[in-house]
Amino acid sequence: MKYKKLILRDVEGDGNCFYSALAKQIEKHGIAFTHEEMREFIIKQIENNQELYKDFIPEGIDKFIADNLEVGTWADNVIIQAAANELELNIEIHLADGTITTISPNKNSIDTIILYFTGNHYMSVEGIYYLEDSISNNTVIAFDCTTVTFPPLESIHNSNGLFDIISDF
Repeated sequence: MKYKKLILRDVEGDGNCFYSALAKQIEKHGIAFTHEEMREFIIKQIENNQELYKDFIPEGIDKFIADNLEVGTWADNVIIQAAANELELNIEIHLADGTITTISPNKNSIDTIILYFTGNHYMSVEGIYYLEDSISNNTVIAFDCTTVTFPPLESIHNSNGLFDIISDF
């Protein structure tokens, strides 16, 4: 059996975690953003392309924009799609149950950034190790910090050592 071990960079759980985790991923491409700058950058995508998003925002686009400009407002599916579109990158989101969701931009892209979502908190995936046979032997098959294609995750229980979390705070 093959396992993946995710190396996660944690960010503050202050309602800005999606933007902070995204900024950590973008940093790898040599571009520095604060979570506030990342939020504004993504909201500009929605403001400038309202026709793409308006049908997915029942409360109305103006209220949505105003609410999401507030620091601490959690990202939703519309924000994640707008981020993929604005950055022109695929956003691959790993969930604790092993599910992987990829949000693709409206323009073709082969580049991917990887995030991990616990159900209420986003983290940046700094690396992925592939392990063979058992967790105890720790045989590394491959390592990549930015773009990865791989089979579904069989398990991601921290008690089995299948992810490590790095924290800057």
